[in-house]
Amino acid sequence: MKKISIILTAIGIVAFMGCDPATYEDISPEVPEVVTYSANVRPIIENSCLSCHSVATDNQEPNLETYENVKHAVEEHGLLDQIAAPSGQGMPQDLRLPQPQIDLITIWAQTGFNP
Repeated sequence: MKKISIILTAIGIVAFMGCDPATYEDISPEVPEVVTYSANVRPIIENSCLSCHSVATDNQEPNLETYENVKHAVEEHGLLDQIAAPSGQGMPQDLRLPQPQIDLITIWAQTGFNP
């Protein structure tokens, strides 16, 4: 009985020590003072969207190759809703962008679409 008590105590200590008190704000990357298309949004679009939404590939609408096209997709095609949807229900298909990337695109739109 004493061995079981010691083992359970050890498991409890290990489980407690393994808890990470970090919050989303603690682990998410810092948001730059000014979010711009060229520095912040374009790399996300290039890495996650252009494999389908460009003339050179599948050419699915909306085309997201340029600043103007991405801005138009946010304003007229619900891009922010698409990227914020649960995995498998929005874009990119079959996965979801990491929340910090969604946040950057949302901030970019909310702060006036800085080029």
